[in-house]
Amino acid sequence: MPANIDFTILDKIKAPADPVEPPKAERKYKTITSIQNAPEAPPEPLGAIYNKLAMQEREAAARQMEVYRAHQEATKRGELLMCEITKGITRGEEPAWLLLKACEVIGGMTGDVLFHEQNRKNLIAIHGAGLLEPAPLDMELQEIRQRLTMLTRPELDNEPADNRARIERAIKAHKERAAYLEEQITKHGAQAARIAQEGF
Repeated sequence: MPANIDFTILDKIKAPADPVEPPKAERKYKTITSIQNAPEAPPEPLGAIYNKLAMQEREAAARQMEVYRAHQEATKRGELLMCEITKGITRGEEPAWLLLKACEVIGGMTGDVLFHEQNRKNLIAIHGAGLLEPAPLDMELQEIRQRLTMLTRPELDNEPADNRARIERAIKAHKERAAYLEEQITKHGAQAARIAQEGF
């Protein structure tokens, strides 16, 4: 016979209290009725939508035209430089100048705007200042002369005294560097000509 089960303990267990709802002012959610009753935004007029789309299409077309124009200009410039390189080789022009033109063509074809400038700086630093080759020295000399032209503009005479002193120091340093480069170009240019003439 099964043992008697005592169910009196169940009378001692209290049922959980009903959850207390927060006051309506504290509720953070929207009821379905409030969402349904919310005023809907008026639909955008079709004319405004068409105008926006037309404006976006015009902007996209303008961007495409600009890209195409830049590509056309780069192509024309590349063709011109290629002709100059070919003519320069046949005329016996300085290879360093032809190399820079070739770097400009490559940069234009690949879209790498820094390729030409970086190689020009390396050519001047390594083959000019480092190896004292006349053509890269001449490239640096041309740059210095351009900067001197900018530094000696008449309107800079009206600069304040401290700015004018800095400009004067820069002019002096540029003139000294230009004189040094001219000396090296003459010296090493004569050596290169002698080596080419004598064959050693």
